[in-house]
Amino acid sequence: MSEVVQTNKNADKSVKIPTRGIVGWKKLYPILRVILTKLGIQFSLEGFSAKEINGGVHFKTTPGDGDIIHPFLTTLSGTTLGIEPGTFNSMVPTIGGVPLNNVPAPTLTLTGAGLEIISLKSTATLTDAHGYVHSATLVSVVAGRTTTYPVDNLATGEYYVTVSTYMDGAKTMQAIETSLSAHWCDDGTASSKATQTTERT
Repeated sequence: MSEVVQTNKNADKSVKIPTRGIVGWKKLYPILRVILTKLGIQFSLEGFSAKEINGGVHFKTTPGDGDIIHPFLTTLSGTTLGIEPGTFNSMVPTIGGVPLNNVPAPTLTLTGAGLEIISLKSTATLTDAHGYVHSATLVSVVAGRTTTYPVDNLATGEYYVTVSTYMDGAKTMQAIETSLSAHWCDDGTASSKATQTTERT
């Protein structure tokens, strides 16, 4: 059974919390976050670690017994980032032209320095009449890494969905936990532009 060991840096005490069969990950997360920010406690458990750095809380996940594997889960081993396969409008995203469900699976490389954002870039062909987009066809979905949040290009049909974020090699957010569906709507400016809306499936 995995255990969380909490150590108060101001007292010689530790507390062990079983993580199986008692509390789920989503319930455990906010409890640990509050403990860290209030008391400056460091903790770790199989598949997860967190610590206080420069006045903030940094989280890092690795595959382990405590993890729930879901579409687009990102895991970091050294500087190699893996992404669990999922679908975007029934299309499997690619990295370097290789689908995420390929064997061996494609990976991304992180630097471990500063903010690194993992996103899905979808490209759609927009069809308009008199400046109003009336249909869109999904062409490709590519997973990638950036150091700033990418911006949608409504005119060229390029859109981004954040999957997860890392700060100095530690995961700070897992935004997507399911496969996705998307649709496109004219933005109302009569300029052949469309916005993308994504939903969980």
